[in-house]
Amino acid sequence: MCNYSLSTLLSVVTSILVTGAVFAADKHDSQASPIPAAALSVSLPPECEAVLMRCVKTLRSSRIEYSLVRESPVEGSGGTGVRTTHGRCELDNGKFYFRSETSAKTGDKISTVVSEKSYDGHVFYNGSPNGSPVLIKSLGDNTDDKKAKVLVVNVPYLDAVAFPVPFTVAEWRLATLDSSVLKAIKTGRILQISEVGSLLTVDVEVPDPTILIAREMDLDELAKSPSGSEKVLESYRKVRALDPVRRAQFKLDRDKGYSVQYQEHRMLDGRLIMAAECEEFELFSEGQIWLPRSCTVRNYVKAPNYLDGFSAEPIMVTRIKLETISFGVSNDLKSEIAYGAGSAIVERNTVAARESPSGQIAHLKPTTADSAKEAALRAAAKSHNSWLLIANAIVFSVIAVAAGIHFIRNRMRR
Repeated sequence: MCNYSLSTLLSVVTSILVTGAVFAADKHDSQASPIPAAALSVSLPPECEAVLMRCVKTLRSSRIEYSLVRESPVEGSGGTGVRTTHGRCELDNGKFYFRSETSAKTGDKISTVVSEKSYDGHVFYNGSPNGSPVLIKSLGDNTDDKKAKVLVVNVPYLDAVAFPVPFTVAEWRLATLDSSVLKAIKTGRILQISEVGSLLTVDVEVPDPTILIAREMDLDELAKSPSGSEKVLESYRKVRALDPVRRAQFKLDRDKGYSVQYQEHRMLDGRLIMAAECEEFELFSEGQIWLPRSCTVRNYVKAPNYLDGFSAEPIMVTRIKLETISFGVSNDLKSEIAYGAGSAIVERNTVAARESPSGQIAHLKPTTADSAKEAALRAAAKSHNSWLLIANAIVFSVIAVAAGIHFIRNRMRR
């Protein structure tokens, strides 16, 4: 029988959620920028900045559906693993709902994992309705909570087109969807701006979200968990010691509403972390915004959460297709997520949870035939193995969704 406590298992879940970092270079606002503000001297053309701000305003109230296919090597087999995802994102000026269904084939068996996230302006919900449903509820305004600073959110299509949502739960109270380009300039330093024909190229230095997130992690807690091996801890110590700055480049097409055609992120020594290329641009007259129908994202780091294992060839390739998009305020946005009887609930949004040693309270939602007290007794009587299965369900859900990894976090964020 397993000897892991529920609190230990949930701390493991929290640490694994960090692996959403494929795109995060411009998304990290929870810390002061490591780049001196005095270095800001060059600026975007006023027209470009105005157009990007208008696009941000349009996308902050929108509904998007997309599909993606992600290919990566299967370790030890020499083959290629393929995952397909259908995603839906609804935004309403700060409120948010995201759902993804990810399928993976192993032999003749196809498994599907469903993940849901939402923010209603006060509580952030992160859940999976698969099998035995699991739901985590966090306070969006609790920006001092370390768990909130490492729980990541990324919508692959929005990351690829350089209009990401806030990168962590802690940031949702302070921000909503924004432009990667404007965020990079706000928190970083412009190195160069050049223009050839209609193409505007912006080179910047930006805070490195992978390193900043690693510095927020509680390594003492991680060390107590099953995944906190000395090798893992040493990997985090190494990445925390790195200079928390990376270089990013954006290529914007003036003739297509300054839409981002290409973006890349590199280490300061020039090693490529990720690159995203967008094609098949279309002018959506309803929102007066140019957006691509197709994006290809290539990741060049084997262990992006450690910034370790760089390759000259892509390690993971993600092809994203925009299916539908509409604009305007939604009257039926699902900003609150709730699951039925028998689901596992992890509350971090109540007074009792915030006063508990772990900062959270876990329980099973009672069935119609049982009282809350009986359900609590059943939950307490369950073996550690049962809780391990619940924790694994959360982990598998998050890995399936965040698997770009990740700006993960290499979500391209602030």
